[in-house]
Amino acid sequence: MNRIYPYSCRTTRCDTGEVILDEKYDLRLTQSASFKELELIKLSEKVGGGVHWGVVLPDNWDDLTPDEKADIVESSEFDIKVEGIYFRHDVNLEDIQKITSYTEIDGLHICRSTLKNEDIQLLTCFVNLDHLWLRGGQFTDAVIEHLAVFEKLRNLDIFETSISENGVKELKRLLPGCSIWGP
Repeated sequence: MNRIYPYSCRTTRCDTGEVILDEKYDLRLTQSASFKELELIKLSEKVGGGVHWGVVLPDNWDDLTPDEKADIVESSEFDIKVEGIYFRHDVNLEDIQKITSYTEIDGLHICRSTLKNEDIQLLTCFVNLDHLWLRGGQFTDAVIEHLAVFEKLRNLDIFETSISENGVKELKRLLPGCSIWGP
């Protein structure tokens, strides 16, 4: 998977597997980020998190020579998309409501939130989630029914929650392809 790795909510590195972008790409992000994306960056800064940006590569990327790929990277002839959103603290329901338009993200980390079990229903718009962190939240076994809908989950972090051992067993039964960490 192609990812741009943000540090302090600034994009500083992207590794496409063959071509590594550095700080030059940060200028591209600053110049091309939409208002919506800038709001997301601002929100992630507020909650001590970050945003993972993915490069949208041309459909024929695999057929290109290394020189052609390097030319595309140098010219910034590709778009970016949000792949993951990471909130580290003080996340509330209003913050989650602000990110629901990013339905294609594959990663969501919500740590130390004030969300309740039923608030997890709001996350069902993220149809491609393959990893979800709910670490340090106020979640109990009642959240299990809401988590069971995430059939693509491969990683679920429920450390520092009040989900019981029986709840973990039920999650493993409902999400057999998912690694579950916690409580």
